[in-house]
Amino acid sequence: MAQPRDERLAEIRARVEKADAGPWTVRRGEMHGVLWIPFVMGPRGTIADCGDESEEDNAQFMAHAREDIPWLLAQHAAMWDLLTLLMDDDANRATHGAAWDAIRGAVELAPREVDR
Repeated sequence: MAQPRDERLAEIRARVEKADAGPWTVRRGEMHGVLWIPFVMGPRGTIADCGDESEEDNAQFMAHAREDIPWLLAQHAAMWDLLTLLMDDDANRATHGAAWDAIRGAVELAPREVDR
C-alpha cells in the first residue's frame, strides 16, 4: 500500500533535520594505493566512501542532497500552498472551466504520484 503523501514528507523532513547540517563536499583520497577515490565529507568527517573513481556522480549526488532536498521540500510546500489556495477559489473554476477541472484532477492525483 502506498504511503500517504503527508506522512512520507514528514519522514523526509525528519531525516533532513537529523542529518549533519553541512556543508557536504566531495573529496578525493587514496585507498589501497589507488588515488582519486571520492569520499562524501561532512562537518564531522567522512559520510560515505564511494568505492572507486567511477562513483564520482554518486558522490556528487549525495553531497548535493544536503542542500537539494531541503530546497525541494520548500518548493513543494510553496507550490502545494498555492494550489490549495487556487483550488479553494470558486471564481477560478467559473473562469477557466474544463482547464480548471484538469488542474484539480492533477492535484488530487499528486499524492499518489509522490508515493510511486
